[in-house]
Amino acid sequence: MLNSAFSGEKFEGLGTQKIKNLSSFEVDGFKDSRNLQEEISGILRGNYASLRVLELRARLSLGAILHPEAPLENLQHICLSSIKILDRNPLDALFTRATRLRSLILDISIGPNLAVSAVFIYHFKALPLLEYLTLSIDCGVNFDFGLYNAVARFISNRPKLTRLRLEDAGGEWPWQTIEVAGESLAGLEVLRVDTRRLMVERIEDAIYALPKTLQVVYLAASEMESDLVR
Repeated sequence: MLNSAFSGEKFEGLGTQKIKNLSSFEVDGFKDSRNLQEEISGILRGNYASLRVLELRARLSLGAILHPEAPLENLQHICLSSIKILDRNPLDALFTRATRLRSLILDISIGPNLAVSAVFIYHFKALPLLEYLTLSIDCGVNFDFGLYNAVARFISNRPKLTRLRLEDAGGEWPWQTIEVAGESLAGLEVLRVDTRRLMVERIEDAIYALPKTLQVVYLAASEMESDLVR
């Protein structure tokens, strides 16, 4: 089994689709490039049977890389960071087919015509082996008011889930998610919440809802109420 990583600012590689028998594949950096996306798609097509770890940290369109019928059953860890998602098809493929996934990092921006809450609601029982989850969702100009309820339903009643990170630089859905999911997060040991602003009322409501199994809580924000820094 081989590991392969592409990193840089400008991708000019050709013939990389011939790489076979990969267990780990990582792409870091680069600007949106049709050539890069075609190469990544080709590499994935030739390595789904052996691939266990996939990390894409680049400004790419997931729909151009991950096809709806992609066989993702052998993947155990997926990290998608700085990825643009214009429609739900690639997310549907991920939640439906990555049945052995244990670790998922989604740091994504959503297109104007996509309500990502619908994806979490539809697939609320997907990924039953998940142990580690990071969600950082930039909805842009969308007002996806059901997002916190959808994510809360998705993460509830998952005894294998021990580490959770929720992040939103512009909204409060992570706090609302914790309040709704509450003690149904049985088994959770580590929680990190990153938001634009920490407010006393939100923190108090969330703390009362936290499961007793929790060992570490990490809070981060660009703004804090004065009562929190006294």
